[in-house]
Amino acid sequence: MGLELLEVSVREGRQPDSPQLLETYLRLSHLDTSLPIAQQQMLQRRSFETLLEAICDHCVPAHWRSLCLDHIHRPLIRLGNLARNNAERQQVQRHYAELAVLSHYFCSR
Repeated sequence: MGLELLEVSVREGRQPDSPQLLETYLRLSHLDTSLPIAQQQMLQRRSFETLLEAICDHCVPAHWRSLCLDHIHRPLIRLGNLARNNAERQQVQRHYAELAVLSHYFCSR
């Protein structure tokens, strides 16, 4: 299964009883460290956004949303490690702030 298909499955919680699907998706999005830094950053932002969208979607099963919340730190940590300057580090901090606000709103109900 390609990264794009995995991404859709993760985002929509199509296989909520298959946590290995999320693990495979996150592993594949981090696999190719030979890519230029900008492409690696794009993949990590995309992974973060996919997981965040799943977390915030009440049509996705609650246990899948919870699993996504448990793993959303992984692309954020990678983004932090890939940051090359203050602007990129600040963007990572904005992602953490966005996660804090949205996860409180969507996961505390």
